[in-house]
Amino acid sequence: GGGSPKGYVIGDNGRQQSRDQYQQLRQQIEQAHLTSLDKIALDEQSAQSRLASTAKAAGVSQADVQREMTLNAENYQRQREQLAEQYAPGKAAVRKEQEVSKELKVLYDGRLLTENEYQTASRMQQQETARQRLKAETDTLAAPRLSIAGD
Repeated sequence: GGGSPKGYVIGDNGRQQSRDQYQQLRQQIEQAHLTSLDKIALDEQSAQSRLASTAKAAGVSQADVQREMTLNAENYQRQREQLAEQYAPGKAAVRKEQEVSKELKVLYDGRLLTENEYQTASRMQQQETARQRLKAETDTLAAPRLSIAGD
């Protein structure tokens, strides 16, 4: 006797399912192997291609697609900056200051803040940023030095 019992042959369906499972597993392994920066780049590319294909299917204008692509790129750039901030905490304070200062400018331009309120808030923000940068530098100096060479 020898061959496989009747009904135990893996059909094309089963083989396709196995192939899909393998592909999925392979993707998971490759994802886990990527650095955080690679993951961000991969996610960004994936989001951009999904955006492009769904926009095309929906017949969205090129201008709309371009605007969304730009927002998408900005989102992923922010993720890269946040990653960098994990290794250089001073960067976080600077980014926060830029965001707040943009916000204050918008509020002032929209006449939602008086010039006096705007000036006061800006000064307070600058002082807060200076404090946070100093704290970040102090924390960095206090942190144990990790040797990259492993000595």
